[in-house]
Amino acid sequence: MDDGKAIRAATKVVRRISDADAFWERVTLVAERLQERGLVDYAARRAGLADLCELPDCALAPVFRPLGMSVTPQRRRHAAAWIWQRFTSGDPHEAPAYRQEWGNATAESIRAGWWRFQTRLPAPAATALDAWGIVHLSGKGIS
Repeated sequence: MDDGKAIRAATKVVRRISDADAFWERVTLVAERLQERGLVDYAARRAGLADLCELPDCALAPVFRPLGMSVTPQRRRHAAAWIWQRFTSGDPHEAPAYRQEWGNATAESIRAGWWRFQTRLPAPAATALDAWGIVHLSGKGIS
């Protein structure tokens, strides 16, 4: 990073920290957790999720239906993209679910659908998707 930009960015961040001791305590906790967890092989995760274009209906129905959410093909694809993003830290628009044709849908409508999906996803559904992703990857020998 350019030195001038780095100084300006650091200055903005420092101004927003009201309790420096608490900040550094939290940084230490995060660093310790990362150390305990170990490195994440994001390339392996991307490879393991490369064919995930949509979640099976049986993965979403038990969670979505009790929340009053229907399981549509679009939601199955958005859920696959959500899992891909969550476990690869990649841009969701690069997810395999968005690489294939969606019929008459435009790129703009797909992006809008993704935005609605991820901003309106209830916490229990996110937890279930997270668990599904963990099981799916571990079934392929990936953590």
